[in-house]
Amino acid sequence: MTSVELTFGDEWDLVADVVVVGSGAAAGSAAATAAAAGAQVVVLEKASWVGGTTARSGGVMWVPNNPVMAEMGLVDERDDAVHYMARTAFPTRYQRDHPTLGLRENSLRLIEAFYDHGRTALEHLCSIGALTLEHVPYPDYYADLPVDKAPFGRTLKPIFPEGWTRGISPTGGQILADMYIDAAVAHGAQLRLEHEVRHVIRDASGRVIGVEARAGTRTVIIGARKGVIFGTGGFIHNKEMRFAYLRGPVLGSAATEHATGDFVRIGIEVGAELGNMSHAWWDQVAVEHAVTVPSTLKDVYNPYGDSMIIVNKHGRRVVNEKAVYKERGT
Repeated sequence: MTSVELTFGDEWDLVADVVVVGSGAAAGSAAATAAAAGAQVVVLEKASWVGGTTARSGGVMWVPNNPVMAEMGLVDERDDAVHYMARTAFPTRYQRDHPTLGLRENSLRLIEAFYDHGRTALEHLCSIGALTLEHVPYPDYYADLPVDKAPFGRTLKPIFPEGWTRGISPTGGQILADMYIDAAVAHGAQLRLEHEVRHVIRDASGRVIGVEARAGTRTVIIGARKGVIFGTGGFIHNKEMRFAYLRGPVLGSAATEHATGDFVRIGIEVGAELGNMSHAWWDQVAVEHAVTVPSTLKDVYNPYGDSMIIVNKHGRRVVNEKAVYKERGT
């Protein structure tokens, strides 16, 4: 964020206080928050629709000590939640009695910040009309671990419209993304679809003061008086980045086909420190389907019922079906 007032000449196509790149959950919540606080906001989305990869999801979120838990009378103590997150996020490093639980200092601080601010963030988004919430009635994926002292209540979703039907109505993620962007627009934000941000623009001192975007056949430059926020970064559909950063081979993904790593390149251009590039929310997909349809929602989820097994084409059991699906996909 810039700390002094900037002035912009006529060469700029558009100037706002805050430029938000992307329109999924991260970008949309940032846009709604900034607009509700009185900032002039412009949202730039590469695709011709709102939502990004968020729109390909169920719209479900996991937040400890959230306001819905409080309404339900459920308790989620800080130490308990922090230990649980450390144990599940870093299972090979977690040490219960270590000063930083066996984690690097910044990793532990990030987990603590999630607990400390998650509830407040949700309450604020609800207060500005950007979100409605309800409890999803299933337990944590690792509810069997003794360290999980609050196995129910942390999982939430937006309240879907009456008559919502799975597989026919918009996804929960699309509903969530629409809520955020609708709230941002209601508070005065501008939405520009089919605007592909290619570079950030910096002044002589190196401060980011805007972005360069491609809109159809035109190049447009958009100034930011207070800052530029990127809510993008997925690169699964960039073959070179996928090969460089991920354990492979990765043939398919639920991510939108627009996830081609634009921000990875932009971030490198401005010297950003990139981290956790080899991590993802893994899932299983059928190889034959992923080869022909690399952007797919057809995954291999948890088959319910103790009598169900997964076999390969030779009839051999090849996996622990009851393992959490994100771990079966690693």
